[in-house]
Amino acid sequence: MESLRIKNLRSLSDTGKIQFKKINVFLGQNSSGKSSFIRTLPLLKQSAQVKTLSEILWYGPLVDFGSFDEALSRYAEKRAIEFGFELSISNRTLSRQSRFRHRIAEGNTHVELGISIRPEKLGLNSPLSTEYSIRVFENDITLAINEKLKVTNFTINNEDYTSATSSYLLFRSFNLLPNIIETNRPELRTQLHNSIIDVIKKHTHKNKQDENIGTTAARLYPASPSVVLEQLKVLDFGTHWKYKISSWTADSQDVQKITALLIAKHFCEIFEGIAEFLSRTCHAIQYVTPLRASAERYYRIQGLAVDEIDPQGNNLAMFLKNLSVEESESFAKWTGKTMGFEVRAKLSEGHVSIVLSERGGKEKVNLADTGFGYSQVLPIIAQLWTMTRKKNYGSYTRFFAIEQPELHLHPKMQAKLADLFASLIKEYPESNFKIAIETHSEVIINQLGKSIEEGTLSTEDVGVYLFDQGGLDDSTIVRESTFDKDGYLSDWPIGFFDSEAM
Repeated sequence: MESLRIKNLRSLSDTGKIQFKKINVFLGQNSSGKSSFIRTLPLLKQSAQVKTLSEILWYGPLVDFGSFDEALSRYAEKRAIEFGFELSISNRTLSRQSRFRHRIAEGNTHVELGISIRPEKLGLNSPLSTEYSIRVFENDITLAINEKLKVTNFTINNEDYTSATSSYLLFRSFNLLPNIIETNRPELRTQLHNSIIDVIKKHTHKNKQDENIGTTAARLYPASPSVVLEQLKVLDFGTHWKYKISSWTADSQDVQKITALLIAKHFCEIFEGIAEFLSRTCHAIQYVTPLRASAERYYRIQGLAVDEIDPQGNNLAMFLKNLSVEESESFAKWTGKTMGFEVRAKLSEGHVSIVLSERGGKEKVNLADTGFGYSQVLPIIAQLWTMTRKKNYGSYTRFFAIEQPELHLHPKMQAKLADLFASLIKEYPESNFKIAIETHSEVIINQLGKSIEEGTLSTEDVGVYLFDQGGLDDSTIVRESTFDKDGYLSDWPIGFFDSEAM
């Protein structure tokens, strides 16, 4: 996920396109909308983890937006909440079911996906319909469905293909987007394939048979108009064909027509590839709430597998207990190196304790006997450590969203945490994870600037986004502030951190 845009969610009438960097910092006064933005990440995750009636599970185990009507911005000009994504998806993923998948070039395709959710009728608790706007292969697709998963509109470049969806069967599973299958696939494919033959036939010699044209044209696969043109130029339809298409460009009407028909013919695979990519990205989101669990002296051992730490850190002790001896020591040495204290789990008579020690020290202190800040920072650094265990997540971005990491932390500890963020980006430059931070901490901002000044980070690694709401009755305006090479912020409001400015 390269960017996210939100419209009409609470105070966010339109965030504009938020281009994600490796470290993303969201700042603003209370109730300015920054929390609503960052909580959209766990909102997407919880929506992808269960079957829902609509795309979004507004109230779930991670965050609570209430309902559609409660989440809808009171500034909305139309009753629709919209999410816009920019995705970079491998060509093979978009053509996963194609018989000619092996012919498709390696690389990624830029995809823009919009999801607009709106009530079907006036009034509260109305069934919700969804419209997907997709730009892929330089073509614009619109697919609209109602809450019963019936297609109400399907267009490609504003040309109506709704009749081609009569055989579509949509259903929901554990994905953000619905699944689509074709119940009479051969008939639909034949209909669209014959339309492609009709376009090609206009430019071939009259002695060319439809069957021969169809067999050769079946090798075409969906792509951008320029790539489709390349495919057409190598088709062996004789001298007459080569002469007729020699002047064609990617903008030629029939190239555009064939491109659209190929997209319609393979739309289910394309949509499935987009859905899988987005859902995997959403499933991989990790989230830490602003208030984490307080320390307990003992935790009762449970026979549960812990795949990831929950947003409050309630299962941190079980996570540490389930680490192998090698992993446990690796984690302890890593926390000692990055934060100055080592963290381990200690087992005793059916219970487990979390104990801390100085780096390289032998004396261990129960977490319950340390300052409150340690229990608040541990879920953050433990999740960061798990992200380092797998250095490459393929083409799927792994987001780590943190609300107010500075709570209950001394400025020195806040600075160490900011240094940890920076060191992870430098140490694992090829890892496809991104950190999103909602904060009020001037220390964290200044420390990131220092990391840029010292060369640990580059100016392109950090994005700082200011959320400004004039008052409780105003919508939020979002603007980006960037660091220069010396670590100073440009376009920074004077007195932003001053108490009088708040």
